[in-house]
Amino acid sequence: MRRWDRLRNQLPMLAVLLVSGTGLAAVAIHHWRKGLYVIGAGVVLGAVLRLLLPTRRVASVSSGPTPSPGMRVTRCVLPMRSSAPR
Repeated sequence: MRRWDRLRNQLPMLAVLLVSGTGLAAVAIHHWRKGLYVIGAGVVLGAVLRLLLPTRRVASVSSGPTPSPGMRVTRCVLPMRSSAPR
């Protein structure tokens, strides 16, 4: 795969990160309400892109050989519920 193809596959994630980062920057400079709106727009953008992109493109962005560090922390903090009756 050529370099441009690999970059093009990551553009949706880059767009969401840029929008969310802009919102975080606005919050950091005390424009918290506008910043939260921008962060919310980033989340909505991510959801819309997730719906519109073909499944193979979504899988290439969201999955990898190992779980992300955030997922590892979540698994440690929130252990799976057992299916044993109480």
